[in-house]
Amino acid sequence: MATMPACSPDAAARYDRTAEPLMAPFAAVLVDAAQVRPEAAVLDLICGPGFAARIAAERAGPMGTVVGVDHDPAMLEVASGHGAGYAIEWLQA
Repeated sequence: MATMPACSPDAAARYDRTAEPLMAPFAAVLVDAAQVRPEAAVLDLICGPGFAARIAAERAGPMGTVVGVDHDPAMLEVASGHGAGYAIEWLQA
């Protein structure tokens, strides 16, 4: 089974900075379509730097549960760096 190459920490941070303006509107539409409500449990697979997971965490609120999963440790490091105010568990798998 082939595995995807991991990003360097610099590449993951650069992707986060440059892609967020483009991806955030799509992530919001995705979270809207999933109808994330307060106290929801959300699993974001292949979460990258966490665009959708952060929006889902805002919608799920403090009683909700959000888990972001990605294969790339550099992406998860960037995602967890946005942690202030978000209750998200980041997992590598």
